[in-house]
Amino acid sequence: MHEAIPRARRIAVFADHEPIRSIDALKTAARAFDIEIVPFTARSEGEVIRGIDAMKAASIEAVNILASPILSSFRFLIRDRLDVRRLPAIWQWPEAAEAGGLIAYGPRLSVVFRQCTRQVAKLLRGTKVVDVPVEQPTDFELVINLKIAKILGLEIPAMLLGRADQVID
Repeated sequence: MHEAIPRARRIAVFADHEPIRSIDALKTAARAFDIEIVPFTARSEGEVIRGIDAMKAASIEAVNILASPILSSFRFLIRDRLDVRRLPAIWQWPEAAEAGGLIAYGPRLSVVFRQCTRQVAKLLRGTKVVDVPVEQPTDFELVINLKIAKILGLEIPAMLLGRADQVID
């Protein structure tokens, strides 16, 4: 997000719970760029609406939406509310940018679901839980939606566009 909107100094982290460990790491990394990270949480439709309204009231300039099944279920509400408030956001699933988000960086949901399916299949075949390795995604995609950038009045730097796996015009 910092590369896409280098002028942003107050960036929200939107999660479905208080991201204690990850928020500390984000705040530490952000300080090097003179950026303040402000956490917001939501677990319901009403909390999403109130949270995004609170972001705007708190002079948030961009939003990092953390991966969450709860927030994913509200992705269209979040996207629409962010657009109304003219808040640019980075999502953690490429599909979010393809569905009208500004930027997304992360693994494809279909890949994560295949990993989960393989693990469940092993368990159903009788493999002990302790013998099923934890798998982390290894392929991450950067998707940038220039249609949304134009709507928000943003110019995405050419260097970032050059690194994108997919640019939606």
